[in-house]
Amino acid sequence: MVDPYNLEECERVVKEEIEKEEPSVIISRRPCVLLKYVKPKKPLSVNPEKCRSCKRCMKFGCPAISFRDNHAVVDPTLCVGCGVCAQLCPFDAFEGGEE
Repeated sequence: MVDPYNLEECERVVKEEIEKEEPSVIISRRPCVLLKYVKPKKPLSVNPEKCRSCKRCMKFGCPAISFRDNHAVVDPTLCVGCGVCAQLCPFDAFEGGEE
């Protein structure tokens, strides 16, 4: 079982399972953030000084991230604080989250 918010772990497990000769199943488990009982974490934000406009954060399709004035912007009303964007950013431009 893997946490879908942990990109490094997911990539490692997928690579391991692809190499196996027999069929396998990967169970990715985390509560849906749309459920009422799941409390989202504090939204992240982008430090425009650190953002280099590489757009790696845009590749996974988060509805909270957009691109404005040549850098990424996070809509705090849509961000659930999962931190996946921060894992993708090579410049550590995403800040906040947790709580």
